[in-house]
Amino acid sequence: MAFSYHSHSGQFCKHARGNLEDVILKAIDLGFTHYGLSEHMPRYRREDLYEEELQLEPADLERTFVDYVAHARTLQAKYKDRIHLLVGMESEYIRPSTVAEVNAVAAKHAVDYVIGSVHHVLEVPLDFSAQLLDVAERKAGGTEELFRAYFEHQYELLKGVRPQIVGHFDLVRLFRPTFPLSDDVWALIDRNIRLAVEIGALFEVNSRALKKNLPSQYPFSDVFQRMVALGGKFKLAEDSNGREDVAREYGRLRTYMQSQGVATLNYVERDDDSSRGVVKEHVGWGKEAIVDKCVI
Repeated sequence: MAFSYHSHSGQFCKHARGNLEDVILKAIDLGFTHYGLSEHMPRYRREDLYEEELQLEPADLERTFVDYVAHARTLQAKYKDRIHLLVGMESEYIRPSTVAEVNAVAAKHAVDYVIGSVHHVLEVPLDFSAQLLDVAERKAGGTEELFRAYFEHQYELLKGVRPQIVGHFDLVRLFRPTFPLSDDVWALIDRNIRLAVEIGALFEVNSRALKKNLPSQYPFSDVFQRMVALGGKFKLAEDSNGREDVAREYGRLRTYMQSQGVATLNYVERDDDSSRGVVKEHVGWGKEAIVDKCVI
């Protein structure tokens, strides 16, 4: 059994490559039993468009998302005998009003699950470029303040959306990987972990950080250890941006999970009796052949 729930395609995401069906076929080829499709939700203000989207309008993003859900549902039916596909979405948190937007999109399109991710601090993208991170940092008043604002945003998202999955929990460390976490920041981290555990959300162990030459996957080891201590449950993600990323670094994910003492992973399945995917346990992950066929 092998699974992932964080993926993008160039068909519906400007910073990814290729088409959605090719991502699915690669997952089937590698032996995935479950795979989640999670294109980004639309953003509704022109000032929230990324540089790669400046030729578009927010309405274009909304149409793209509508097309994504329709196409993904078609592929879900087409490949139902070969792989358990879920049609989900990755959220945003840009400002407090984003919470209502996330919930509205998820309900309107009846997605199978939501990844609760924060990509902005004080309305400035934090993972697009080091230059924009500098802007967010100045706006926050410093690195310490940036980290506090990030985890405050994350708390509001978790509280207001109650996502099934928490995306790249400590993404704020992307361009500040060695910044020491203060007691105040740790207090916010602990609060957010406890809330995620309370609402039954899974923490993703995300290998995308390795592609960005960071010293660790998300979450970093210190945060991972705190999640384990506080009763967190985990699932895997390569955060793929196209077919060539499917299962990227899964071998190193196995080693990382083992180093943290985690033998039980969780996965999500559709449930005809529920509007949300159902979380199940998989004990002894790491023996599947897919790990040895992973992309390095």
